[in-house]
Amino acid sequence: MLTLEQYMRENNLTDQGFADLIGRSRMQVIRYRKGVQMPRRKVMEKIEEVTKGQVGPSSFYSPQNA
Repeated sequence: MLTLEQYMRENNLTDQGFADLIGRSRMQVIRYRKGVQMPRRKVMEKIEEVTKGQVGPSSFYSPQNA
């Protein structure tokens, strides 16, 4: 399982590029990526769909985000 940041780096995606894929704002993606905010269930489902399961709920829980 990758973090959102790892996924975006590996796929050469900008915050705006990923935001466009999931239908959220660039600032929202920054908050998710930095662990400032957790995606809501529907957004998490979209993230999982777009990343083909490479980024899931457990990707947002880590010691750095606790």
